[in-house]
Amino acid sequence: MDGLAKLTLELRAIAPILGVADLGGGNYRIDFHADATPQQQFEAESFAASWEPSPETVEKNWDGIENDLRGSAVFSRIYSAAYISPGVGVNLYVILNGLRAQNLEDLVFGFSQARLAMSETAVGDFDSDQLQWLRDRLAANGFDVNLFGLGD
Repeated sequence: MDGLAKLTLELRAIAPILGVADLGGGNYRIDFHADATPQQQFEAESFAASWEPSPETVEKNWDGIENDLRGSAVFSRIYSAAYISPGVGVNLYVILNGLRAQNLEDLVFGFSQARLAMSETAVGDFDSDQLQWLRDRLAANGFDVNLFGLGD
């Protein structure tokens, strides 16, 4: 369930509403049903003003993370290792397919398995700067970094 749908459900428990529009920047317009009392409207508007989506409701920017990865040192390292190890090559495919299909499980699995296979090659695993860059880019694009197991 996305953030706006979750907010809408929460607001419907407070007041009779017709719908909610995301105006950006944490601002929402609530369309109240004619039966909503002034008190219900006040409570719903107060709730919406203080509401923040939980990490699992933040929209994932699939195009953003794919664009960030392409041409990065992280992608270059995986790509270089794929020439040495078929196992890395297969997992590069899983990563790319996960991005294209917007499949989080494939993306997480591809990264974890690529790292394992890369560590067995001369290329090696990501260095600490690359891991930090990857954590930062995943978070900036709405992904739960904890799912990826990207500790040093």
